Amino acid sequence: MTLLPRIIASLALSAALGGAQDWNLSGKVVDAEAGNGLKDVKVSLKTAGLSVITPKNGTWILGDPSSVLPRFSGPSRSGAQLTLEGGKLALYFKGVNPLGRSITGSPSAPSEAPILALRQAAVVDSLVFERDGYHRKSVALESKVSTGRVDSIRRIRYDGWVDSSHSNRKADTLNGFTRKFRSITFKWSKQSWDRMMKAMTDSCGKFGSKGSGMMGGTSKNCQDGQYDLIEKTALIWVPVDLEADGQVWKNVAIRLKGNASLQTAWTAGKYALPVRINTDKLEDSFPTAKDQRFYGFQKLSFYNSEQDSTSIRGPIAGEIFRQFAIPAPLSVPVKLTFKFGDTTKEVGLYEMVEVPDEPFLTRNFQNDSGNLYKPLSKLNTFVDSEWIDEDIPGDRADAKALINVINATNRTTDSAAWHRALEKQLDVQGFLRWLAASTAIMNWDAYGSLAHNYYLFNDSGTFKFITYDFGWSFDYQMANNGIVSRTSIWYEGQAGGMMNLGPFPLVKNLMADKNYCESYRKYMTDVIAGPASPAIFQAKVDKYSSWVTAASPNTKAIQNLRGFMTGRVTEIQTSLSAKSCPVK
Repeated sequence: MTLLPRIIASLALSAALGGAQDWNLSGKVVDAEAGNGLKDVKVSLKTAGLSVITPKNGTWILGDPSSVLPRFSGPSRSGAQLTLEGGKLALYFKGVNPLGRSITGSPSAPSEAPILALRQAAVVDSLVFERDGYHRKSVALESKVSTGRVDSIRRIRYDGWVDSSHSNRKADTLNGFTRKFRSITFKWSKQSWDRMMKAMTDSCGKFGSKGSGMMGGTSKNCQDGQYDLIEKTALIWVPVDLEADGQVWKNVAIRLKGNASLQTAWTAGKYALPVRINTDKLEDSFPTAKDQRFYGFQKLSFYNSEQDSTSIRGPIAGEIFRQFAIPAPLSVPVKLTFKFGDTTKEVGLYEMVEVPDEPFLTRNFQNDSGNLYKPLSKLNTFVDSEWIDEDIPGDRADAKALINVINATNRTTDSAAWHRALEKQLDVQGFLRWLAASTAIMNWDAYGSLAHNYYLFNDSGTFKFITYDFGWSFDYQMANNGIVSRTSIWYEGQAGGMMNLGPFPLVKNLMADKNYCESYRKYMTDVIAGPASPAIFQAKVDKYSSWVTAASPNTKAIQNLRGFMTGRVTEIQTSLSAKSCPVK
């Protein structure tokens, strides 16, 4: 018996198909979790051997000149053609078969008995999809032309993975933040916990050991620059399992975070340490966590009660900002438990905060392609170290241009030209809306008092100001210490309070311009009559207070918070009446 060439598929089609026909196959292969087209998937015919590698959008065609034939040798690998010949699936290219023999006309089908016995089979071959990190998938190929098909393949994941909560889909803000109060457990191995704590100890001194001096601090000086009280080498990423909602997110990256909040807890020996997570940062070491998300969110911060004894100030401030058309990260109170090795620590109420990146940028600006900075800058002069970001290479020319126009000398000599140049570089009205709302709620730990806790996003050439970390809002303590004023909302003088960190030229120059100053006045009037009005503010306090009632909240602090805006609105109204614009 003559052996059949390997290029002929071993299963037959119905005899009714008759002579030779072109048989082009095409389709798209997508990620089963995210639904997007997948690059670098090898799509092949198992028996015939024809294969192709998908481009970025996951599309593929078998049977055209772009197909690749890795399993067969021959004089040419171009012009591949798939045909059905007498019920056989066969490959030809450039007029020769894979053995290099010339072909004239349509070859007749072999008639060996084993093939004839299979003439009624409905399957001619199998499509196979293969990619590193994904399960290999084989799909039976039926005896009809198959074009425009869509097939999905699934990543190799750990047990307990749920696509709706773990995969990289559109952020689920309802389940991620706003549906209910939740308890979260972080579970470290003893080795990972010890590594994290050792890095902090090596940089800043022993856990529970307070330093000397007027403001205390850690036992070793680990301050990094003017504003960061903890140097970056102390904050290493280690793996942790996050348990919430009856589910587990494995091998999430976690590190300590913060300035005064971390320093205070560390020196006091309190395990309620502030932390930050990145759900897929360690995917190179743990491939089953690749593109992992927490309900679509990749980066989250957890603020301890050292910053906010109520754990609800940040969520309330965020609602006020967003209701006043100011982009602000989502945040909610949560209850945390730390487990490391055989040790369990109930660390209490925290604020869980969205880190401004994707999906925040797409939700608020409909794109995430521009430069996103988190400066430590007063915006008076450009200092490269205040703008360092490993994700933004180059000389940060856009940041330099913004600072130049804020401080341009034509501000007083040609205000119209300055307005045009500034508004091209910055969403000025958006900043003024934020400044009014931030000042109204006494958000003192922010630009205008300290040179941190803000982001700048270059949205198609125009910077948008993004507020962040407002858990110190509704707080008279720093006003009483002289950092901010209770009696004035106008930032006149801007000496910078007892820390002497001023001036802040973006605020100072806008207040000295009549038009911008009047915009600020209007926004201030609107915000205290709207989302920051006493009645609406008290309703927000009551809402979040009900969330935390079962989690040992600081009820006295919450009750004191409830009356804050009543007195604050009176102070603001008095200050509005006391000044006319511009304020110099």
